Amino acid sequence: MKESKTKPPEVPGLVKVVFDYPFDIGLMDMYFPVAVTGQGDTGMVKITRLEGIQTFDKGKVLREDNSDNKKKIIKLELPDDQKNKPELVGFAEENIPAFHHVIGDRGMSSYPWFYCKVEIIFPINDIKSAWSNPQNQDFINDIVIKLFNKFILVYRDVTTDIYNKYLTKEENIALYKELYISEFSEEEKSLPTNKILSNNFLTNRNFSPFLNFPNNAGPNPFPLVQGSITTPLKNNVKKKEVEQGQAMAFLHKVVMPASIPVFNQVLLSSMERLVMDNDPRMTIVDLDTAVEITIAHYLFGFLLEEGKTLNEIVDLFDDEIEASWKLREKGYLTTMNRLARLEEFFNKKFLASSKPSITIKNTQEYKDWNKLVRKRRNAAVHAWEQFNDTMARESFGAAQKFIRYLQKIGDELLIKKLN
Repeated sequence: MKESKTKPPEVPGLVKVVFDYPFDIGLMDMYFPVAVTGQGDTGMVKITRLEGIQTFDKGKVLREDNSDNKKKIIKLELPDDQKNKPELVGFAEENIPAFHHVIGDRGMSSYPWFYCKVEIIFPINDIKSAWSNPQNQDFINDIVIKLFNKFILVYRDVTTDIYNKYLTKEENIALYKELYISEFSEEEKSLPTNKILSNNFLTNRNFSPFLNFPNNAGPNPFPLVQGSITTPLKNNVKKKEVEQGQAMAFLHKVVMPASIPVFNQVLLSSMERLVMDNDPRMTIVDLDTAVEITIAHYLFGFLLEEGKTLNEIVDLFDDEIEASWKLREKGYLTTMNRLARLEEFFNKKFLASSKPSITIKNTQEYKDWNKLVRKRRNAAVHAWEQFNDTMARESFGAAQKFIRYLQKIGDELLIKKLN
């Protein structure tokens, strides 16, 4: 008789991932609950704002010191076994160190003058299988990226601060990751998840690698570390801490799935093209895309309200559908046609409530968008025309005002709001 093979019991626990993020984030030092849109992934994200940079100088290293309530930079002696490590230092304006590479035993590190330490904590069903194969490692990394990018997305929306970047697999700006895999204690097994994933609980919880890993010796074992080598980012911007009202808005939105319309995401990301990539031309292209998405966003809402299905609405926007292109100027296939349809929906609602109708093309918001965004976008795409920083910022102002104009009317008139 063959012996039956049974799957070993799952061991639930927490994963904590720690890394340096080469931008300053103006949030207080606490764990924020984060929910990922539509994925069911929930975790906690905490940033610790740091200032200072490692710069090797003949066996010494610079460190920030706050003793005697006075901020100063002091030099510390390095251990002998660290003095000969390869290093690369870069400087920003006024000779301020902007980044530093150290290639050591634990991979490469890079620290700008203002940066953050990020902690991301989330539960997993089985810590024993968490790193058993590359697919599982990728799964954990995907969760980290989703949670942190939602965190940054809401921070951008609340503060309009776009001097930062999202995490991606392709452009690795987190030069190392410390990985802690921690089994639930007997007490934690009896607690609800929302109790464990709370700021007070996690602040006092100790994390160490799972006992089966080889680096578990000593009272403070090193975590597992993933290191990578990449080009450092030049950054020297210190942010103001968000105000109380912004902090409350951040806390509300970061736990709400799909709480930020896509057009707002595109609007802010367009300026990232300018301030981070120095690309005014593509900034203007993205700005016009944000306006197009805004128009489509509210059209979808009104059409759904009238009883059309999503498939029927998608067909209206598809120029390969014969019935759609036969509508011609009464259809939805161009931006101007879609804007005309949106105006019709607005005025239909106004008529029902005895309010005066509007003509969108007569508004200053429309005229500025058409002149400073739409026409520039067409020149950039069809004639490869280039634009400068000042023009791109001018286009941002026009696009934002037109989006807010449409958003104000659309949000007030729609019964069903799209998330």
